[in-house]
Amino acid sequence: VRPAGLAERAEPYTADILVSVASQANDTFSIAVVLFVSATISAANSVWGRSCSPFGAHEKLPLVWGEQGHVPFSACDFERMPTSLPLPNLQDRRAWRAVLTSVSSRASFAASTDFSAGEHYVSLVPPAMGEFELSLELGGEPVD
Repeated sequence: VRPAGLAERAEPYTADILVSVASQANDTFSIAVVLFVSATISAANSVWGRSCSPFGAHEKLPLVWGEQGHVPFSACDFERMPTSLPLPNLQDRRAWRAVLTSVSSRASFAASTDFSAGEHYVSLVPPAMGEFELSLELGGEPVD
């Protein structure tokens, strides 16, 4: 069984394999196969948005000063398949880090990353009026 192309998920994939034995007593057996797929998140393949195919990472996103905004991003594996586990976890200690940087002054502000109902997003409140750039990294590796 090859897990290529199978998305990571909490529930296992299941299938039945029929094995036929030709001998003095011919018989067919059904063998249940249970497959768990876990994936390592790749910062290089993770993207802004709710799917693992890139969408205009450099688009402007209007936020209201003083109000919390949420910017979704997708944690993707090396095959650009979405993963649905939060980081850090027991198997992967890397953490997401989001930074909001003022275009005019280059002052940087930390933004928080959250995980809820299987989705990742950056929660932020613009600290002032103006234009900002939002960057994201995973364990020190930038997300494009």
